[in-house]
Amino acid sequence: MAAAYPDPDIDNAVDDDDEDDEGQLGRLVDIFPDVDPEFLDQKVKEFGNNEVGLARWIEGILDDEKAAADLPTRADYEKRQQVRVDFLKC
Repeated sequence: MAAAYPDPDIDNAVDDDDEDDEGQLGRLVDIFPDVDPEFLDQKVKEFGNNEVGLARWIEGILDDEKAAADLPTRADYEKRQQVRVDFLKC
C-alpha cells in the first residue's frame, strides 16, 4: 500500500504552469515593451502550452508593421490603471 503523502509532481504541476505563464508573459513584454501587458497576458492564456502557435503569432507581428501598430499600447494600459486608481479613491 502506497503512503498517503502528497505527490510533489502533482502538487507542483499547477505552480509550474503559473511559472510558465509568467515566463511567457515576461518574454512577450521583453519583445513588445510598448504593448499593453494585459493584452499580452491574454495571448499567453490563449495559446496555453502551444509554444509553436505563440512563436508563430510573435513572428507574424514582428513581420507585419501594420499588425504591430494595431496592438493595444502600454499607454492605453497605463490610462486604464490610472482610471482604476482614481475610481478607488472615490
